[in-house]
Amino acid sequence: MTGRSIHIFLVDGAVSGLRTAELGLSTIKALVIPRASLQSVTKRPEVQKTGLYILVGKDENKPGVLKIYVGESDVILHRLSKHNKDTEKEFWEEAIVFVSKDENLTKSHVRYLEACLIKLAQDAKRCTVVNVIEHSEQGKLPESAEVEMQEFIVQAQLLLGTRLSR
Repeated sequence: MTGRSIHIFLVDGAVSGLRTAELGLSTIKALVIPRASLQSVTKRPEVQKTGLYILVGKDENKPGVLKIYVGESDVILHRLSKHNKDTEKEFWEEAIVFVSKDENLTKSHVRYLEACLIKLAQDAKRCTVVNVIEHSEQGKLPESAEVEMQEFIVQAQLLLGTRLSR
């Protein structure tokens, strides 16, 4: 097994606050945004990019179980702002954003990633998945791009496995 290095930065100095995480020598970057901090991230470059995000909160109908919504956008901040006002998505307490540090994620890439993460979450049956999109409905890529996005998913799972220091 090869060791991995994860760099976590507490932007506001608090473990439960805004934080970034990067995998050593990788192009993936995660940004965890507490819902209460959404207005303070409008100038951050990560939320201006094409990327993938997961809204995370408690499932009020299942104590101890998380509820998630997986989404994608060309400008993540626009979608998060809409979700912040959406009465159907009042459950979320934080958003976990995934972007590429080298600007190489396209709309096709994030649609593929979204479909894969929804399927992985549904199959794992460890949380309530709010999404209604079926895996086969979107996310078709050339074979070489699929391999690259599968590596992105492995890296995202590694970052999520740490719960990004919370």
